[in-house]
Amino acid sequence: RYDTFEEIMDYCSLSANPVGRLILQIFDKKSSDLYKLSDSICTGLQIANFLQDVSRDYKLGRIYIPMEDLKLFNVSEDDIANSNSTHSFKKLMKFESKRCWGMFNEGVPLINHLEGTQKIPISIFIHSGRKVLNKIKKIDFAILESRPTISKFEKISLVAKSSINYFLKFQLAGIEKYND
Repeated sequence: RYDTFEEIMDYCSLSANPVGRLILQIFDKKSSDLYKLSDSICTGLQIANFLQDVSRDYKLGRIYIPMEDLKLFNVSEDDIANSNSTHSFKKLMKFESKRCWGMFNEGVPLINHLEGTQKIPISIFIHSGRKVLNKIKKIDFAILESRPTISKFEKISLVAKSSINYFLKFQLAGIEKYND
């Protein structure tokens, strides 16, 4: 259990963020400013995964939603245990999704600091995270009853779209508003 959002951020700094930093080192991009942008993307991906897997994680004895947020939205562990996406739970998931979306937007400028095809995987990471959040929204945040996933075809489409956009010089990933 994590009491605060800050504790979740600390967790991500040790789990997800090092992966992005390694990728930047492979790209020979070693800068604290770029690491911060990468951290936003990687933390966003980790949190999107947490949102996608609330039921799975609970069955393993884990809750990656801050306890302060559960309290703020009047959501109990029993709601999660009983796979009950109450109105309050859905409002909580909408809040967490919107916050996560903002992380992707914070990380988007990283693409402009990369060269050539280095831009493609970072764009794919952002589009993938947003795709998960859109799927969560599409099921009206009722993720306790149904786990949103990205199909193989959708994964291939994300790779194709990012690659085609790169070669045609379109924008790979941009800042997008989270539509309520």
